[in-house]
Amino acid sequence: MNIKLLRKMLGHLFREGKTLFIMFAVAIFTFFFIEKVTNSPVDTIPSEKMISNDIAYTLWKNNQAIFIDARPKQIYQIQHIPNSYSFPFTPTLKLSDLNTTIFNRINYDSTIIAYCDSKACGLSRNLSYFLRKIGFQKVYVMIGGIEDWQKKGYPVE
Repeated sequence: MNIKLLRKMLGHLFREGKTLFIMFAVAIFTFFFIEKVTNSPVDTIPSEKMISNDIAYTLWKNNQAIFIDARPKQIYQIQHIPNSYSFPFTPTLKLSDLNTTIFNRINYDSTIIAYCDSKACGLSRNLSYFLRKIGFQKVYVMIGGIEDWQKKGYPVE
């Protein structure tokens, strides 16, 4: 965002009323904080932990990987890769959140493929980062997400 424009907007809001100024300041802070939290691990994922749709499809077809949808549950229910599991990533995710999920039935050496909407979506990257941090070693991010999966003609339900 242009700094001059931001200053002008802040000055106007401050003159109009401190309540509006405070609300705007909180909104800006929240936006930048959430942006930083949700995008922070993306750069730390090594390229060898990224997997193409074609390789992912081969693993899916041969039942050689567990697919985890990192999108919100409501989106998963609309459409997802068959036999995948829903585990929505949130910035407040904690290790205790895994105790009541599929992860307590998955071996730490299982191959896991995380996916979300598209290349622009960072949820799968963040989930992958989190899972590797707690001990899962074979966690991959499907490049392009379900959007590219569908473009290739691979099945969804």
